[in-house]
This record gives sequence, C-alpha cells and structure tokens, in this order.
Amino acid sequence: MAPIEEKSNELRERWLTSDGRALQQRVFRWLSRGGPIVLGEIPRYNGRLDFRGMRFLSQDRGEVARVGGLSARRVRGNLLAHNARVESADFSYAEFKESRFIDCEFTNCRFFRTTFVDLRMWGTALSFCEFERCDLRSAVLGGVSTTGRACSHKAVRFLDCDLRRSLTSEATFSRSSFENSKFCHVDVKNARFIDCSFKGLIDDATFYNEAQYGDAMQNADFSNARFRMTALRRYNFRENDGTRWPNDPNHIVVNRYEAVLLRMLDLVRPENPLSRGPHAVLQSKLKWIGPTQDVGLFSLLDYDKRPDTQAFLRSALVQAVTDVGARVISGDLR
Repeated sequence: MAPIEEKSNELRERWLTSDGRALQQRVFRWLSRGGPIVLGEIPRYNGRLDFRGMRFLSQDRGEVARVGGLSARRVRGNLLAHNARVESADFSYAEFKESRFIDCEFTNCRFFRTTFVDLRMWGTALSFCEFERCDLRSAVLGGVSTTGRACSHKAVRFLDCDLRRSLTSEATFSRSSFENSKFCHVDVKNARFIDCSFKGLIDDATFYNEAQYGDAMQNADFSNARFRMTALRRYNFRENDGTRWPNDPNHIVVNRYEAVLLRMLDLVRPENPLSRGPHAVLQSKLKWIGPTQDVGLFSLLDYDKRPDTQAFLRSALVQAVTDVGARVISGDLR
C-alpha cells in the first residue's frame, strides 16, 4: 500500500472506534445546528483542531432547507452546515460528500488531500485557508444564500488542486492564489478577483463579468499563467490598470483591442482553411469585449496543435497591429 494511502487509512480508523464515532456525531451536530461542543475534547495537530481523516457523512435524514430558491435535503451521506464558525482546524485526508455550507466561516484551516464530492457553498467565507492537492471537481465555491450574503474568500491558497468543472458565481476572492491547479472547464460568473495571482495553465475556462463590476479583475497577476481557449468576457482592461499579463511569448497583449479584432476579422477570412478556427474565436472575442476595454489578450496556444494555423494567425496579428497603429504591451510578435 502506498504511503499516502497508509496515512489516510490510519487517520480514518481512529474515527471508527466507539469514542471516535461519538465525537464525530457531536462534530456533525455542531456544524449543522450550531449545537454545543467542548473544543477541549477534540485533539489538536500543529495547533489546529484535528479533524484529519474524518468522513463528513451525516447520518441524519429528512431535514429540508431552502437555499437560493432550491431545496437542499440532508440525507444519509450529506452534511448541511448552517452558520458554522470553524477556526484553526486541519481537515487533511478528510472526505466531504455532498456537503453544503450556508453562511459559514472557515478561518486558518488546512485542507491537504481532502476530497470534496459535489461541494456547494452559499454565503460562506474562507479566510487564511490552504487547499493543497485537494479534489474540488465540480465544486461550487460561490453562491448567494437566502440571507443575501455572497461568498467572500480572503488569503486562500489553492495549490495543485483539481478544480475541473468547478463553478463560482457572485463571490469575491482577495489576496488569493491559484497555483499549478487543474483550472479546466471552469465557469466564473460575476466574481471579483482582487490582488489575486494565477500560476499554470488556465484551460477552456470562462470568466464572465456580466454585472460590470469595476473591481472584477483588480491587480490580477497572470505573469506565471498560460491561457488556452479561455474567455475573458466583459472586462474593461486598460493600460496601467494593475493587470500583470503572462510572461509567455505566445501571449500577445495589445492596446486598441477592438480595432485590432476588427482588422483581424478582415484578414482572417473563413473561406481560408487556415482561418476557420481562428475566425470563430475572433468573432467570439469581439462579441464579448468590455464596453470600455482598450487592452486585450491573444493566446497563440489556442492553436498550438496546428503550427501552420498558429504561424498564419501570428502573421495576421502583426499586420493588424501595424495597420491600426496599436502597440504590443507584452508578448513577442517577431
């Protein structure tokens, strides 16, 4: 058995004793109903409450809560937490199955190799938390609760996590980082990223600023990121707005973005076999340009499997930038 599996099994087995099961049920009641719990009876690890290896699978049935117009029922295998306040806890190797957190707060918590199956958050706040090598596939990390509270995450680090098909809506991330995580097929709608950084490949993701928040992408650091088939919709990027664009030669950032797009569409005609894919991408970029956007990104990685198409697009981009008098802010068009 692999060392990691041995470690996780060892941590989980302690919750299978009679004392462990009893304490686990008191923890569930504390999270779901705000019931009394004596924190002194919970062991600590490196100064945090030690929930490592716990399986957050409630045994309760039948209770229904209304969340955002939807009903969320606590059944066997689910944990529905309301107004829980958790500070300085370690959830490494734990398992959350179909858990729902409503108007909860987690502060200074660690999640290492934690598994989340169908996680949902509404009105929940994460502060100074770290997620490392966690399975967060299809998780909802942002939603507004029935109290009108949106999710707010401050100083949260996602390191080597699996965020594929995750969804974030109406949430604020501040001073947070997404590092070398599987940021793929991610859907972000009306979320704010303030002083946040991204590292690694952002693949087939959509960021949509439909609400036109002025601080939707404030001081974003993409310098160590790469974009492939990713859309930044309705953002009003401008020069000197604090955005740090990718330090990758295949990412070309220009001003006069709308003019460049229009000229590119003249040059990249759909009847040309090399143009069919790029022409559709350029049309989509033009459709979703921000109302006052001046600066935009072209990622040649969108066509990295077709070197002839990539070379053709690079050549067209050089001509478009020259024709409209735009300036290359970052990237290499040589």
